[in-house]
Amino acid sequence: TKKKLVLIPSAYNHRAMGDVENFIEYYKDEMDVYVITDREMDGDEMIEDGVTYVRKGAKKALYLEVTAEYIIDAGTISGTNKLSSTQKRISVWHGTPYKKMFVDLAREHIISGLDYASMFDLMVSPSAWYTEHFLRNSMLYDGEVLETAISRTDSLFLNEEEQQKIKKQIGIPEGKKVLLYAPT
Repeated sequence: TKKKLVLIPSAYNHRAMGDVENFIEYYKDEMDVYVITDREMDGDEMIEDGVTYVRKGAKKALYLEVTAEYIIDAGTISGTNKLSSTQKRISVWHGTPYKKMFVDLAREHIISGLDYASMFDLMVSPSAWYTEHFLRNSMLYDGEVLETAISRTDSLFLNEEEQQKIKKQIGIPEGKKVLLYAPT
């Protein structure tokens, strides 16, 4: 049988699927992929395009968090602790925190920082600054860090060939720079 991969979007929020959706296509042929989410569905689970969506809070969601071989978590502070030495938990936190969190809030949050950090075997970081200030200092994480990117924004970066194709489609002359102004 295939190994189980559980994906958890930030705060289990289905609208935050950008945190984990890239992993679905990448792994769904070699693993059974489950997403624990607050998505509205009839019952506690539904299967769509080969992926099983399980309602947050359902008994099966807790079972999966405890028994899956792999968990990719995008920042659920209230998740379950790692209960098995064979399970691999990876944090792909969903962004750079511009607010105070864990130890930065106050000394009484040291336990919550350590508790959260102890859940993971690997954390993904977008930069050395993030690794040092957030993971190491605020969260007190001392495990393995992979400085690569942020899963939510990876799909925004195109290789040169893809960029040229889009520029040609919309009529931007070769060699011209493009500036996007997108105020909130």
